[in-house]
Amino acid sequence: MRAVQREQGLQASNWSPLNIDRYDRNPALTHTEARALTRHVNEHHPARATLHDEVRRLIEPVDDLFNHTKLRRRIRPFLVLYLLREMSRRGRSLRGWTTQEWIEIINKHPPQQQHLIAAAYVLCGFTELDTVGWRHPLYVKLAQKVFGQNSVEGVLDRVSTLLVEWGYSGKATMRHIPRTVCEALLANRSPRLEDLTVEALKTVEESRKRNKKRQKGTGSRPSVWLVAVSRVLTKLGVIREPLCPFTKTPAWKAEKCELAENVPTEWANLCRFWFDTSTLCLNSRRRSYYVLLNIGRWVGHEHLETSPARWTRASAAECVAMVTRIRSGDWTKVTRSVRNLGQPWLRTPRPLRCPFYGGSSATFRSGR
Repeated sequence: MRAVQREQGLQASNWSPLNIDRYDRNPALTHTEARALTRHVNEHHPARATLHDEVRRLIEPVDDLFNHTKLRRRIRPFLVLYLLREMSRRGRSLRGWTTQEWIEIINKHPPQQQHLIAAAYVLCGFTELDTVGWRHPLYVKLAQKVFGQNSVEGVLDRVSTLLVEWGYSGKATMRHIPRTVCEALLANRSPRLEDLTVEALKTVEESRKRNKKRQKGTGSRPSVWLVAVSRVLTKLGVIREPLCPFTKTPAWKAEKCELAENVPTEWANLCRFWFDTSTLCLNSRRRSYYVLLNIGRWVGHEHLETSPARWTRASAAECVAMVTRIRSGDWTKVTRSVRNLGQPWLRTPRPLRCPFYGGSSATFRSGR
């Protein structure tokens, strides 16, 4: 199935650095080729000229591609021999290798990984680039090898010029934008910026989501760099409108707040009311809100009155005593991301220095 999809992708693409149609696409090895490979593949030096003559059909497209990618001639014979060994071991030419076989072959030879990826990409329509690497230099260098350095640099200059005019600058922009543009060009199988589509950008985002193994339920999350590139394409008239940036709803803004799990309903409602009506700044409200929810879990566990208005002096003193002894991670819903897990909240014996007491005590007294 994957082989058929790769063939369809090659046929759908209008651009290729090589004339793929002039090469023999038969994946099966002839009897002469199989015998020649069996006789010579175990040699530890580059393939001999006599072997080249017997397997010319197998070597010609690889040799032409390595000429295009400008692989050094000192290294080329060894890489050709590596591919011939794999053909002999698998009993098929590289045109018959599956996606999983290509991934295995590429990952087994890291020194010349990009040239092998280029061979898989150009000759066999390999598209699973996210399975063999995601580092920033990978896509830029690979695009330069496949599409040509001058062509790629010209596209990057056009995109960067517009982004700088709009205020995008800094090391992060100069690092992520080239990778994003080249990733989109490779996904679209064309070096022309005008050929990019919204579907190509979404393909890039899907591959990134697979590679990063994001948690379920995050929805579509175009990165800021993909959104920036889509805005450039919109400005140039390539696409109609840019991608919509994804704004993640904070947990405390959700209608059904999971943060209030195991918190008594009345206490959770009071905490939410305080958060919505307090005059403190957002960061202070958010920090105090999380603390109040933790206290609510303690209240529910100790079976105390869920409304502070009905607390006695003893209840309030018990709560204050609990807070002075509480440690990071106590009474929280999730502990895997808690800083200083198990460490005391208060590092000083003077409670009045802790801002929690002033703010939260006022909260209990007046509900502000």
